[in-house]
Amino acid sequence: MGLAHKHIIRLYSAFVVDTDICLIMEYADGGELVDLVREKDGLSEIEARNIIRQVTLAMQLCHGKGVIHRDLKLENVMFET
Repeated sequence: MGLAHKHIIRLYSAFVVDTDICLIMEYADGGELVDLVREKDGLSEIEARNIIRQVTLAMQLCHGKGVIHRDLKLENVMFET
């Protein structure tokens, strides 16, 4: 099952090394959304609306394919600059 969407970071490979799970993923150079919110001391309504729209579109695709995120929070939203 593929989750190809412009608002979902690609997972290229996953494997186990000893007791660690290693994920090879697309690089998002902007970091975590939580850091952006802290750095800017909040977001404007327009910025927040655009981000929520993108997250909603990504989750719509996931849910349509039977995938549930279960840990959606600012720390798990990555972005590109």
